[in-house]
Amino acid sequence: KNDEIIKVNHQHIHHISELNSSNYKNIRNLHNELVFYIYKMLTLASGYRAVSGTGGKFSDINFISKEYWISDKENRDRESARIIVLPDMVIKQLEEYQKHLAHLKFKVKYSAINIAKKIDAVLDEPKPGDVESDEKSHFLFFISSDDEIEEVSPKTIKPYMDKQFPVQLNWNRHYIRSKLMALNISPPVIYHFMGHDDIGSEGMGRYSGLSYYDFKALSVVINRILEGLSFEVVKGL
Repeated sequence: KNDEIIKVNHQHIHHISELNSSNYKNIRNLHNELVFYIYKMLTLASGYRAVSGTGGKFSDINFISKEYWISDKENRDRESARIIVLPDMVIKQLEEYQKHLAHLKFKVKYSAINIAKKIDAVLDEPKPGDVESDEKSHFLFFISSDDEIEEVSPKTIKPYMDKQFPVQLNWNRHYIRSKLMALNISPPVIYHFMGHDDIGSEGMGRYSGLSYYDFKALSVVINRILEGLSFEVVKGL
């Protein structure tokens, strides 16, 4: 399985770089391929479930401490959310993606105003309590053939997976859990990372024995796993 993931990553990275170096850039294809690549990296590195709005918003991430607030249960209540620490590679990739979005907005601001508005919602933090803007500010999104915004969801991600990497949508969770178990990572850390905590004892909550440093150490291990699978930071526009 590792060899397969490495092969697919090499091809995907090569494809993105080809799209990027073409004289007649297909901006839509480049954006969608970059989003799919980030989706694979981020969900593997965080155990994020395949839900509508996978990845959440940039305001869920502290780019300095690298803490990531994940709410990926369908009921989306705060109680079932968890906080993990993202690996360096993922933080750098998301910073590249923010630059990509700024360049994309510049290129489409007159031709596709809806895409420019979506990017504004993603990059400019919405006002607190502005529920309406919640979905609008999810940072991972596809652009359809008629320039409409498509939320990243199990339905929209499946065609990309089927074409490139035909596995179950929750493969990332099975893969990373078995990897961490094989590396003898402490079970409570794995349970929290996967979002399997018993209610009331969430990983970094008041009754838990786990701290930021446990998850910081885990992020270093996951960074090495990503490197071993030939993930790397890829530039967009």
